[in-house]
Amino acid sequence: MLAGASLPTLPGSVWLIGGGGFGPVRGSGGRLTIGGFGAGALYEASSGSKRLRFSLGYGGVRLGYRGKWAGPLSLDAGLSMTFGGANLTVIHQASSSFQDGLNNPRETSFSRFILGLTPDVVLTISITPRVHLQVGAGYFYDTGLFGGWKDAGSQVVPGSPDDSFTGVQYRLFLVFGP
Repeated sequence: MLAGASLPTLPGSVWLIGGGGFGPVRGSGGRLTIGGFGAGALYEASSGSKRLRFSLGYGGVRLGYRGKWAGPLSLDAGLSMTFGGANLTVIHQASSSFQDGLNNPRETSFSRFILGLTPDVVLTISITPRVHLQVGAGYFYDTGLFGGWKDAGSQVVPGSPDDSFTGVQYRLFLVFGP
């Protein structure tokens, strides 16, 4: 995405930190689950006088089906719908003062709305009746329904990269509750 711009490079993947909650759907015997979650990441890098700041955040709702395996293990398959966005800010040179920053802005920001779908599988290991470790994998599909990168005036930037945030994702959760 940033090739040829003499800027620090963005990583191919990022760690997101977040939280959420879920519970059983009434009348399903605990097999169907529904819940909400949110996650975000921030990445910053410098190269000479240029600084790059990339942030990503999203939240959504997840529907799942839980099957009991053996003993403390259970397997869950689900589908999440997420809404969020990404922001890329390039600072060409730091301002010497607050007033200098207002009079001579030296940064450019772009943003992108994300609507994603994620099918996933999660293995739950119950450590105690109220503490569980979950390990999961899924595929985040960025629908691209809301166009590409936009400038501060919410206009699509001509020549912006045709990238997406689609890809495999891995998750590790520590869960508290029954």
